Amino acid sequence: MLFKCCVWTIGTLVVIELFSNSFFEAEGCSSAGIPNEKTDGIVKLDVGGCLYTTTRSTMTRYPDSMLAAMFTNELDNSVRDVNGAYVLDRDGPIFRYVLNFLRQGKLILPEDFKEWDLLATEADFYQVGALVEAVKAEKYRRVIPEDETKNFEYIKLNACVNVSYTYTYTGSMYLQWSWPLEEFFRVHSRECRQNHGNYTLNLPPDIKTNVHEDFERRKVAIFKDILRDGFRLRGRSYTFNPDGIKEFKWTFAHVAP
Repeated sequence: MLFKCCVWTIGTLVVIELFSNSFFEAEGCSSAGIPNEKTDGIVKLDVGGCLYTTTRSTMTRYPDSMLAAMFTNELDNSVRDVNGAYVLDRDGPIFRYVLNFLRQGKLILPEDFKEWDLLATEADFYQVGALVEAVKAEKYRRVIPEDETKNFEYIKLNACVNVSYTYTYTGSMYLQWSWPLEEFFRVHSRECRQNHGNYTLNLPPDIKTNVHEDFERRKVAIFKDILRDGFRLRGRSYTFNPDGIKEFKWTFAHVAP
């Protein structure tokens, strides 16, 4: 049986104890003393010298991303530091926004945020498609001068798969201008609420109909109708709601007449 030596210093007294490999494995560690991620799911990261602690489930939340690919397969120990943290040679401070997006499913930035190009580059490197689109949309919303923004009208569509669907319009045009979209809400009008031209469709948890399949069938016609009215697609992204269900988001804009 192999043993490992652990040393503690208490004042001037040095305590040396021997433990078998089975002890470390029972405590959720490898025999080298590194946490066993298969047991506890904890992941430690060293990103450009900044240390982060998260979980494997957070890192794999977006299955198509590079981060998910990294943490669904065993990595060579050469990419870890002496403390067992995975080393990523990327911008450390900006990674906090990437990690928060993985945790929250939405982009949270300070009001005075300026490093748009750097964040966009990191999002692209990690191949988190939803974050790439979220950065574009948020930059567009914030960076356009205020006087120019006042001359724009917006349509926002949110589709949380078989949970809820919302249409939000800021301007003078109401839903009847988009006939395919109006028809979609009318078909499922029993659960639909209208408020000053904005529509919300909340579906019951036990609904048997695949409403999202119906939305997907109509989506091309809906988008064409919106674009025909002079709108342009300014942002698209997806996140996950608290139950882990995908929520797709589109933002259209045009100059007010």
